[in-house]
Amino acid sequence: MLVFDLNGTLVKRFYKPNGIITNYDYEYGKFYVLLRPYLRELTNYLHINDLKYMFWTNALAYNADNITQILIKEGMRPVAHLDRQHCTFIKNVCKKDLSVVSKMHNINLSDIFLVEDMETRSVRGQNVILVDKFDGDATDDALLTLIDDLKKIYEDKKNES
Repeated sequence: MLVFDLNGTLVKRFYKPNGIITNYDYEYGKFYVLLRPYLRELTNYLHINDLKYMFWTNALAYNADNITQILIKEGMRPVAHLDRQHCTFIKNVCKKDLSVVSKMHNINLSDIFLVEDMETRSVRGQNVILVDKFDGDATDDALLTLIDDLKKIYEDKKNES
């Protein structure tokens, strides 16, 4: 199971600037959302390989719900999505403890990977795949690198079996 962070990993969510014209793909409430380049290629890879995935953001439920709906419109099919209320706070840092996902979906913790742009959001000792933070750069190709990383991880998992 892959657990994708949203803002900074799959999208960039930002406040609508007053009077400034800017590029964006979607809008909701006071926010614009910019999709990360190669999201469609990542989605295709996940679906072709029948990889189960979900979303988990440290944002509030309102933002999690809206961004999830945007990504569903883009063809993604997460099995679930979690928000800030599901996070664990360790030393005042919002963390995504993958044992929550393990219990929720009855999956071995070693078979769950957090895909995240901030290492501080992961719990030490749990699987995390770090990607560079998406800042809106149209030439960003981190999701292509992620696809290559996932191919290696899942090939290694097959060889272990």
